[in-house]
Amino acid sequence: MVKFCPDCGTELREVTVPSYSWVRCFECAAECGTVYIQVVDVRNTYPLVATFPQIPQLLNGLPREKIDKAASLINRIDYKTVSVVEFERELLST
Repeated sequence: MVKFCPDCGTELREVTVPSYSWVRCFECAAECGTVYIQVVDVRNTYPLVATFPQIPQLLNGLPREKIDKAASLINRIDYKTVSVVEFERELLST
């Protein structure tokens, strides 16, 4: 499914991250350069959430245990609302 940047309308490009991380990362190739993550679990695929630019690199570089711990901190509020604040904090604390 093609996704577009909410800020500028440019098509987003998917950034490869480990499949076990429960998130998909997208990057805007236009001048805004915003990075988004999309939480995916067994039941739901949540909307895009803007995140820190270094999150995809951290997902590719950190050990699986650290990523699993961060993923466990994702707060699923309802079927279309997710909070990734603690997830980001855990990844950025390295």
